[in-house]
Amino acid sequence: KGNMFRLQIGYMIYNKIYHNHVTLQFNNQIFIPLNKSDTGGRIVFKNKLYLNFSNDIPIYQKKYINTENYVRGYEANPELNPIEIRDRLQWNNLISSTLQLELPFFEKKKIFTELLFFIDYGIGSNKYNDFKLINKLRGHGFGLRYNIKRVGEVDCYIGLNPYGNKSFHTTVNFSYF
Repeated sequence: KGNMFRLQIGYMIYNKIYHNHVTLQFNNQIFIPLNKSDTGGRIVFKNKLYLNFSNDIPIYQKKYINTENYVRGYEANPELNPIEIRDRLQWNNLISSTLQLELPFFEKKKIFTELLFFIDYGIGSNKYNDFKLINKLRGHGFGLRYNIKRVGEVDCYIGLNPYGNKSFHTTVNFSYF
């Protein structure tokens, strides 16, 4: 669980409809322990950058900024979100940052539980070099992480947004199969 950095570069090749282009993805996570113990809690900073160097990309290449991977607190279905932000959820390019506090809650046999408190920011653009602050989204919330030893972890959290809406998100990471 150390600091992580990942950079992916892809070259998208199409036959006729879309122009070939480069895609760049950058993920960075910084973990700051609150004390020397592995179970003493930590602060986590997550930063993500997703760029398509083309303005015309297929719909399946677009990213939804309102997901558990970017900005929490919004419904997964864009139609269920407030009307004033529906057009600010799907983008060719995006930048997001998360600040998350993870505190130990309880441990029982093979399950270690943590309290999570977070704030997420994200901004999207359809042009890789033209991000506008009007497209910025913010979400915050709290939740629980259930870390099941030798199996994986499940995060359950409630995200809130400035429009007064809340949504329930779950992230499952079973990495020991």
